[in-house]
Amino acid sequence: MVTNHACLHKFPHIKSHFRTSCGWVCFAEKKRMVSPKTLTTIGQAFAYLIIVTGAFQFSKAVPQLAKGPRSDVLVGLIGMGFNLAWICMTFGCIMSIKKKNLQFAKIYYIFFIVCNVVGIVLYIISLHIEDDSHVHLDGVSTSVWVTTLIVAVLALAMLALGIWILNGVIRYIETEKEAQQMVA
Repeated sequence: MVTNHACLHKFPHIKSHFRTSCGWVCFAEKKRMVSPKTLTTIGQAFAYLIIVTGAFQFSKAVPQLAKGPRSDVLVGLIGMGFNLAWICMTFGCIMSIKKKNLQFAKIYYIFFIVCNVVGIVLYIISLHIEDDSHVHLDGVSTSVWVTTLIVAVLALAMLALGIWILNGVIRYIETEKEAQQMVA
């Protein structure tokens, strides 16, 4: 990126500028509700929450290995592997934020979206596998379709929140890399 320092001194709010055939073109940075730096802090807190949740889910899957039929053992192994992958990838995301590693942040972004979408679909399918048209939660009988709707809305809201946070983290890393390139 080519910089025009005179442009920066006259207009300190301008962050990006490019040389064109007719001179310098400056682009003001968009005003955002939350700064990318703040989103990295939120992203780290979100990542630690994912790690704690993954560890809890991992610990819930372990007892299924000792219990009864093969299907429970298979579900337990799949759950343990899935949660272990989440924990490892999320630690990697935290390190990519701290080390400003753009490539791994983008890999985690794709991993986050794919795993959440697959998880939502599998959970909804598991609700509908049972022959019963009602789900029994804590002694309360609820329609499978109502439960599916609630789960889908909450899961999609959490997915949207995660995507928003990860976009902010990626934007922060990109601006930090651009700033380092401008200084160098």
